[in-house]
Amino acid sequence: MTRDDMEKRFSAYLDRILAGEDVGATPDLDEKYRDDLEFARKMVGLRVTPSPAYQARLRAELLHKLVERDIKQHEKRGLMDRPFWRQPLWQGITIVVFVVLMGVILWRAGVFPTIEGTSTTTTSGTTTSASTTTATKGQLLVVSAGTDMPVYTPGETVTIQITLRNVSGGLITLNKLPPILSIMSADTGQPAYTFQAGATALTLPQNGSTTFTYDWDQRDFYGQQVAGRYYIELEDLEYNGMPLPLDPGTPVEFDILDAY
Repeated sequence: MTRDDMEKRFSAYLDRILAGEDVGATPDLDEKYRDDLEFARKMVGLRVTPSPAYQARLRAELLHKLVERDIKQHEKRGLMDRPFWRQPLWQGITIVVFVVLMGVILWRAGVFPTIEGTSTTTTSGTTTSASTTTATKGQLLVVSAGTDMPVYTPGETVTIQITLRNVSGGLITLNKLPPILSIMSADTGQPAYTFQAGATALTLPQNGSTTFTYDWDQRDFYGQQVAGRYYIELEDLEYNGMPLPLDPGTPVEFDILDAY
C-alpha cells in the first residue's frame, strides 16, 4: 500500500471516529497511524457531544502531524528526491487550517510563545468577573469576557460582556455578530441557555475592538429559574470559510443562589 493510500484510509477512519462510530481494529494501517486514531478516540471521548468546531480543530491537529512527518521524511531523503510541490494539495491546505484553528490548543500546550504587551482585560462598566487573554502567534482575535457580579440572587439579571480585539495585523471583517454564547451548567456540563448569533457584520482595524452585552434573566430553555454555578462558552465565528475560535482563556464563572 502506498503512503497516499495509507493517508486516505487514515482520513476515512478519522471521519468515522469524529462522527461517533466505533471503527474497531485497524490492522491495515501502520502503527503510527493507529496511534493517532487512538488519540482521536480519547479526545472525542472527553466531550459528551463534540461540537463541529471541536471536531475541526482535532482533525486539523492530527492531519498536521502527518504533514510534519512527511516533511521530516522528505528532508531525510534529500531535497531532490521528492519536491515539496508534488505533495497532495490537502496537506498544504491543512497547514493553513492548522495555523488558524489550533492557536488556542497549542498555546495551552505551551508550543507557541506569547507576544508580550498584547494582553487585554474587560474593564468597562462594573464588570467584576473578567478573563485576560494573551495573543499568540497566528491568532486573529483576542477575547475578553466578564460578568457584572460574581454571585447573583434569584431573579437578578446576569449581565455578560464580551470584547473582541483585532490582533491580526490588518483589517478583519466578522459576520453574524454578536457571536453565539451559551451559559453552561458547571454540574452537568450542558447549556442552560444559549444566545443565538446576530446578523451584524463588522470590520475591525488593527487593534480595534468591539464589545457586546448579553442580559440573561436566569431562566433556562424551558423558562424555569435556575440555580448553581455556571460558566460561559462562545461558539466559533466563521472567517473566510473557516472556524475562528473564540476563547477568553480563563473561564468566566458565576453563581446563582438557591431560592430556598
